[in-house]
Amino acid sequence: RIDREAAPFQDFEGFHAHRASRAHNRDVIRSCHRQSAFYRPGSEMQTTRPTIHISVRDQLLRLKRGDKVLGSYPVSTSRFGLGSEEGSMKTPIGRFRIAEKIGADLPAGTIFQSRVPLDPSGPPPQNDDHVLSRILWLDGLEADNSNTRDRFIYIHGTNHEDEIGQPASHGCIRMKNADLIAIFDQVPLDAEVIIEA
Repeated sequence: RIDREAAPFQDFEGFHAHRASRAHNRDVIRSCHRQSAFYRPGSEMQTTRPTIHISVRDQLLRLKRGDKVLGSYPVSTSRFGLGSEEGSMKTPIGRFRIAEKIGADLPAGTIFQSRVPLDPSGPPPQNDDHVLSRILWLDGLEADNSNTRDRFIYIHGTNHEDEIGQPASHGCIRMKNADLIAIFDQVPLDAEVIIEA
């Protein structure tokens, strides 16, 4: 009889020891989950925003995520050289952000005038330097290029695709229309743009 009464008591202690062990294991698992919520190997690369790097020397735009190049595209910067002077029609250099994205979902080749899409059935603008397809409006982040947005410097599509790859614009960065459409949805508002000589 003593043995029969002692056995349940021993089992009761074992039961609680088992529960305590399981609780400890749960605490360890929860701790690991909390740590993994704050750090996952490789997550830095997954959350890095795309950036645009433009080389005036190479007449080339590179879309990058961290150190990885996602794509390279020929461009056309200003035929008047580099600078930020008002009315100079030069391409500014330095650091910028994308202040506005204009033209999402519009047909390729859409003509903009003062950033407003024109009726395709109407007459084209009288000037021969058309802004086509999409607009990425730049805003300067440095003292020397802080007037960039007021100078209406864009990355935009062009009707002069035959001049892409050489300096030929009036200050903006021209791209082939298909290339601009390809990167338009990949870069968010406020994405960094770097233009270097």
